[in-house]
Amino acid sequence: MPRTRRLVALPALLLLLLAPAVARADDQSFARTAIAQAVTLDRYETAASNALQKVDRKGVAAVPGARRAIKLARRQIDRLLAAVGPEQTSTSEGAAAKKQLSTLLKKEKDGYGTLDRALAAYKAGDAPTARTLLSRAKRTLAAVRQQAGRLGATLRALAE
Repeated sequence: MPRTRRLVALPALLLLLLAPAVARADDQSFARTAIAQAVTLDRYETAASNALQKVDRKGVAAVPGARRAIKLARRQIDRLLAAVGPEQTSTSEGAAAKKQLSTLLKKEKDGYGTLDRALAAYKAGDAPTARTLLSRAKRTLAAVRQQAGRLGATLRALAE
């Protein structure tokens, strides 16, 4: 009977020893998925930024292209949220990073929505509304960019 207890205790002991490695693997998987998706999102954000610069140069004629680029960036945010959502985290640091990422992405999506409304107002000739919405969107997106830099460092550390 003592031998049986040892055999039963051995897998339990191994599980306890491997638990930190499994937890680390969950956080690594989440972080790597988030980083890979963020690289793709960065391309869409760059395209939206370039489209907005084109609006500055060409005026109202470039608004439809800028709105399309913004719509694509918002869609990519949804894809990133969908990819990261099912990922499991095992540590409090991983869970906090996942929650912060989700919050930031939702804020960014809202910022792009405000930017889209600003462009619609600009195209309709409502300059005061466009300016107000544009300044609001810029503040939101700047805050997201600043927080994303700090979160990126956390994700890189989790991915290692």
